[in-house]
Amino acid sequence: MLTSITLLYLSSLVIYIGPQNIYINNIIFHLFRSLRTPAADTVMLYLSFLGEKFVLLPLSLTLFVWFALTKRMHTAWHMLGLGVLAAGGIEMAKLFIHSPRPWGIVDGNYGSQFSFPSGHTVLAIMYYFSIALLLIKTYQLKRSRQMIYFIAGSLVTLICISRLYFGVHWLTDIIGSTLLGAALLMLLILSYNRKDEKSLTPKGFVLTTLITLIITYTFSVYFTFDKFKSSYAMLDWPTYETTYDEWWQQKGNHFPLHRINRLGLPVKIFNVQWNENLDTIKTLLLKNGWEIAPKKDWLRVMYRIAGVNSTEHLPIVSPTYLDNAPVLVLTKRAKKSNKLLVLRIWNSYLVIPHSSKPIWMSSIEYAPSTYSWLFKHRRASEVTLTPSVLFNTIPENYDIQETTVYTKENNKTITQPVILIKSK
Repeated sequence: MLTSITLLYLSSLVIYIGPQNIYINNIIFHLFRSLRTPAADTVMLYLSFLGEKFVLLPLSLTLFVWFALTKRMHTAWHMLGLGVLAAGGIEMAKLFIHSPRPWGIVDGNYGSQFSFPSGHTVLAIMYYFSIALLLIKTYQLKRSRQMIYFIAGSLVTLICISRLYFGVHWLTDIIGSTLLGAALLMLLILSYNRKDEKSLTPKGFVLTTLITLIITYTFSVYFTFDKFKSSYAMLDWPTYETTYDEWWQQKGNHFPLHRINRLGLPVKIFNVQWNENLDTIKTLLLKNGWEIAPKKDWLRVMYRIAGVNSTEHLPIVSPTYLDNAPVLVLTKRAKKSNKLLVLRIWNSYLVIPHSSKPIWMSSIEYAPSTYSWLFKHRRASEVTLTPSVLFNTIPENYDIQETTVYTKENNKTITQPVILIKSK
């Protein structure tokens, strides 16, 4: 009863507020987008196939046949009902709630344009826990039942994470799907327990289940893996138009422009902004003493964790902007303090019409001290921002403006020095 009430409440919330307007949904959405890599995409797609309908639904039919041949019709009809109840419950919920899918991938509407509930999650809960319950009953296990539940729960959790990772579902979709799957499974268990039936044959049940899953999983991966991989490819953020005057004066709909972190929350304002080609910026900075940031290796990671000369090395996790890593990271020793300066440059996603030179946003700061649990984290001091921090010799063919922008933070007005650079 509690599961059903919670499901109804969550469904109502999604219908009337909209999943995109729920705070935690956006946090999880941005977090997983910022973690995506080609290698992780492949792993997550293999995990996602474990909850695919073409993998799990045929199991109802093969087990129905096997149970019928072994004269266990009560179990056979319930196994067939499992597939009907799961598929019907998913489709009815999608049509009733009409929750739009998250934005951010090439095509997330394969199979359905609605995201609530997650069919993968509902199917995974109902099938893997049904198999777990039948295994426990077949082998009459007592001590090992927790391990079987743990394995089933781990599979379901990994499938849920894969769906969030690709951004095809909101967090509320996964929570609602868990509630729906649990409610339908409990309904099926209540019906099944009304009648006792002779014990199952362990070997036949396990072999039928494994062979079916291996065949359906292999066929699904072979025929649809490439399609899903291209459909789940991450879209870049859309671009927005601005003008030279709006950018140069830091006024308009998009300014001041904050860096958006891994949780989709605005943090510091970009303190260095460029209107120039990236290769030209890179060449200019290298001539002025900046160096390409070294790649992380195990020794640098250990230094960061242990706090040994941690400010000599970049943080383990790089800051992001709109779920993307910087396109260029440079380092340089500060002139007086000899601290490590870090300059990170991102695509601003702002374009000036009829201009061949894009706008790049960057932040310059000191490398922070260790994040290790062995030491208290000390916040790095702010850089005294002047053109001399960027350049050993101020370039004559560029207009460089030092300005200050203002923003609100916790009802306080915060000032932020900003340097704007464009070619003459």
